[in-house]
Amino acid sequence: LQSIRPYYQFNDIDIDRYPSAKGQWQIMLAARELNTNRLSEQAKTWINLHLTYTHGYGITANEVSEFSNQGQPIFIARDIPTKNSKDFDTLKVTEPRIYFGESTNNYIIVGTKTSEFDYPQGEENKTTKYQGPKGIPINSFPIKMLMAMRFSETNFLLSPQITKDSNLLIYRNIRQRVLKLAPFLLIDNDPYLVVAKGKLHWIIDAYTYSSYYPYSKYHQHGMNYLRNSVKVLINAYTGKVDFYVIDEKDPVIRVWQKVFPKLLKSAANIDPEIAAHFRYPEYIMNVQRDMLLQYHMTNTKTFYEKEDYWTIPYENKNELFEPYYANLQLPGQTANEFVMVQPFSPRGKQNLIAWLAARCDAPNYGKLVLYKLPKDQNIYGPAQIESRMYQDQNISQLVTLWNQQQSRVLWGNLLLIPLEKSILYVKPLYMESENSQQAELKRIVMVYQNQVVIGTTILDAINQIKIAKGKPISKVTKPEPGAPGSTAEDDDEQLELNQRQSLIRQLQKSIREQQKLFNQQKKLLEKLRKL
Repeated sequence: LQSIRPYYQFNDIDIDRYPSAKGQWQIMLAARELNTNRLSEQAKTWINLHLTYTHGYGITANEVSEFSNQGQPIFIARDIPTKNSKDFDTLKVTEPRIYFGESTNNYIIVGTKTSEFDYPQGEENKTTKYQGPKGIPINSFPIKMLMAMRFSETNFLLSPQITKDSNLLIYRNIRQRVLKLAPFLLIDNDPYLVVAKGKLHWIIDAYTYSSYYPYSKYHQHGMNYLRNSVKVLINAYTGKVDFYVIDEKDPVIRVWQKVFPKLLKSAANIDPEIAAHFRYPEYIMNVQRDMLLQYHMTNTKTFYEKEDYWTIPYENKNELFEPYYANLQLPGQTANEFVMVQPFSPRGKQNLIAWLAARCDAPNYGKLVLYKLPKDQNIYGPAQIESRMYQDQNISQLVTLWNQQQSRVLWGNLLLIPLEKSILYVKPLYMESENSQQAELKRIVMVYQNQVVIGTTILDAINQIKIAKGKPISKVTKPEPGAPGSTAEDDDEQLELNQRQSLIRQLQKSIREQQKLFNQQKKLLEKLRKL
């Protein structure tokens, strides 16, 4: 919906949280990067590829729990030039141009006689000139000759568009750029974009690692030591790279700090507005969950016999239940916070045995909390919940009907939401036309204890769930518990109502990544078509 032109693409959708008029709110955000491979064959000239089409433009963002009556996302940052919702002033972008990103794999020359394409507007195209730090100056014949040899391109020598003020920008892919500067660090595969003070910044998690740590078990990735000690910030316009050490206790990074004292900076120098967007990395969470399957056992006899060995549950027959970000209230806490959640099952079973939460908000960033569930009770796991959803008569009939109307049903990611002493499962259901291939969110399916419900909205589904006395949410205002005029029955119903309202608040901040799966599938389909 927001690609605008064929040569723009959203490489990935990132889940983050931003302050708003409603408080901290979970959103989806993506950078509109330029992909010159999508230009028409006639337009793929050297001047267009390296002098004219030089950068992407702006962002798109939406709230994870809001969607229109047509099942489309409600954008809080959109269009070109970027417009943002008044409730999210922190998403206002003053420098929307993206010269360095995840998909910027080719070199460009700036400061030439050719104006750079900025963005389309009406019948004409807006143009611009790069004003950032200079790259490699192409102002002498020896340098032009070297660049012509390096890139096997004679235009460095022959093109009249290159002037004495022209500069070459290379290594514009942010991961490649970071690896060139710090090859001794392990770089995360999932950079994410952050808006701070009107500028666009990429954040990449970096790790120290080793295979020689004594008395430590090897992970399947070949290491037995891993620490997320460094956060890397890259300015999307200038390409400036800053490395910040967030774990001063890591002995490995302390050694590298002595080797490169100017490269690895103290975390005290990080802009607080950017630091507020730090997330616990999914990669290290996956490594830790793999080790926790066995090492959660602290009793030596149990450990030796592997009596309580865990496994990662399957969301369906083919996909593991991957960790995900959510804004929710952890048991025992009084406020919502941004966390990453990962469930576990007993080995050989499908029920739920525990879930792990990685906290992302200060001052608890990086803390892991493990919640173990009773072993003497059967608490449904993700695969069992999936089966119950598919076997529900109302849902199966609806899915069969929709699949017969020149459309197909797509299921989103399953969410596990802890609610005091119980678990609520939520799964979005999309419908996609065979012609447009544009998914629309049509239903919300929820499973709570023994109940399976389906609603057109979150509130609709919640209202169908029966708690305690089994009454739906009442729109009649009742006295507060213990207030004059209230009875014991009123108190019970008010507690039930409070439960539901708490449930609604948590759910409205927990639906996430529904469309990320579909964008990934479409991206794979595009690659398959090209192959």
